[in-house]
Amino acid sequence: MAFTVAEYSSAEFNSLLDFSDVLSAFDRLDGDKLVNGPIKDLFRRHNVQGTIGLALLHKHFNIYDGERVTDVRGTSNPVTFELGEASTWGLSPERRQLVPVEYSITQSKIDWQTLTMQAFLTEFSEMMVSIVADGILGLCAYPGDGYPGRVEFTVGRSNVNLTPQEANLLPSVGTREAAWFYSDDFIRRGCRCNCFKTQKHTHSHGYTVSS
Repeated sequence: MAFTVAEYSSAEFNSLLDFSDVLSAFDRLDGDKLVNGPIKDLFRRHNVQGTIGLALLHKHFNIYDGERVTDVRGTSNPVTFELGEASTWGLSPERRQLVPVEYSITQSKIDWQTLTMQAFLTEFSEMMVSIVADGILGLCAYPGDGYPGRVEFTVGRSNVNLTPQEANLLPSVGTREAAWFYSDDFIRRGCRCNCFKTQKHTHSHGYTVSS
């Protein structure tokens, strides 16, 4: 049975863990070793790293029925109409479905039905079940080679972005990775996707280039 994409549901988004809670779950899995070892190898072996990356699934805030969090030119807000394509997905191994949780106006539709992608999804799903990481780790769209970076602040129910250079002006509160991309470009440039460690519902995250 092939993997398919589920219909969008705001309830699926609201079921995601808050950032601090998903970090605790990730650490219990010894997640750093997983994402930089067997999961990285899986992406590279199936050659999907130029299309998708790995996401630490979490929510910034709750949304109402009929809303979907959608990125428009770097700012994400809950909208009540369809705009763009899904850009972040959870996984339902028992239903063999990808579960869309966030959208982007600039995202192109991904063909999940290719033999390569179906083989990857099957093995990825089996791995998530075996390490009990479904609901913690999901998939996200690859932003492309040469991605310049951004740092995102959650203010109320809006995610507003700064450049990494502007974010350097902020007080340092420590960061944790929240997504991983395994392309040659990201690896060569040392790119990382980080979240600032702050109180619930007032965290920030974005892509930064490490020194």
